[in-house]
Amino acid sequence: MTRPEELAIVFSGGGASAAYQVGFLWHIAERYPNLRARILTGVSAGAVNAAVLAALPGTFAERVAGLRHAWSNLQPELVYRASPLHLFSRAMRYGVRLVSGNAKPVPRPQSMLDTSPLKTFLQSIVGEPDGRISGIRKKIDNGELRGLAITASSYHSGRSVTWLSDQSAGAWTGPHRETRPVPLTIDHIMASTALPMLFPAVAIGREWYGDGSIGFTSPFSPAIHLGATRILAITTRKPPPPPKTHGEIDPYPPPAQIAGALLNALFFEHSHSDALRLHRINDLLMRLPHDAHGGLRPIDLCVLDPVTDLAALATKFEPRLPPALRFLTRGLGTDEGGGGELLSLLMFQGEYLSALIDAGKRDAAVRAEQIERCVAQFA
Repeated sequence: MTRPEELAIVFSGGGASAAYQVGFLWHIAERYPNLRARILTGVSAGAVNAAVLAALPGTFAERVAGLRHAWSNLQPELVYRASPLHLFSRAMRYGVRLVSGNAKPVPRPQSMLDTSPLKTFLQSIVGEPDGRISGIRKKIDNGELRGLAITASSYHSGRSVTWLSDQSAGAWTGPHRETRPVPLTIDHIMASTALPMLFPAVAIGREWYGDGSIGFTSPFSPAIHLGATRILAITTRKPPPPPKTHGEIDPYPPPAQIAGALLNALFFEHSHSDALRLHRINDLLMRLPHDAHGGLRPIDLCVLDPVTDLAALATKFEPRLPPALRFLTRGLGTDEGGGGELLSLLMFQGEYLSALIDAGKRDAAVRAEQIERCVAQFA
């Protein structure tokens, strides 16, 4: 029996820069308003895009318009609490505990920022009163959606845990990862977006969970297990520039630049390594007779990286951060150059998000032929 063709859209993380993915979708929706992408997966901020796109009613174009409206209306106060008293009290707690060797009876802060406003915002868009994500079960039942997967990282086991909306999807395990079919809730999204130290971890069951990008080395695996035969992956990180071969040595990197490099290594570099593995498997399958595939199948993969440098764009909007947060990030050297990666996680300014959406739409237009080859048959 021939397996039906299924398109999956995979959303990577990136904090505020996930708004770039919305601009990309905007271009696609204008050209293919009835696109059938029945498999959606997301990690970190990409989990927001995947879940909202899965839950909203209407055509693909109508759902993208709803997602764009949500991002366009975001402001920092709808994502985290950033009052001077709130931020400095948490920073002081961290500092006192550090210099005292935890000997002082100071309450332990869970994170630098309180993201309860984001939970309330998501609840207003796609949440039921009990926290479940509206519309997903109905879409699976009527065939509009094959499956939604959201990934987080367990601080207890160190494993990547992928929560599946599709109860019929067989669970699978791998090195340091597992899956759990569950009724998806806003808490699952909040867990996937919980940047370590910056955003608070989320308790689900008996474990605490944080950002799903940590150690998630196979970002295309959930889509493949859900039945995808073609994957469109929209990333939020531009490939690094070539190494310097001449000129003077750069100044010593400030903490913000080092943090940005660590964030890239921990969170954002897995798509290309997983793509390389997938291309090698495809090449091997093409060389083998069909009866020797052992249940494996070729997967068409289209990974679309930004043309625009989103970190550099974030740096331009840095003066518009909430004053208390700007004070702390500048203490890490974001105003010394190289801090754009860190800023792009936290820059939920309306002007920056609008600039990201516009950049995504422009970049998608540049990739129009590549996108057409990937999705046209599903339009």
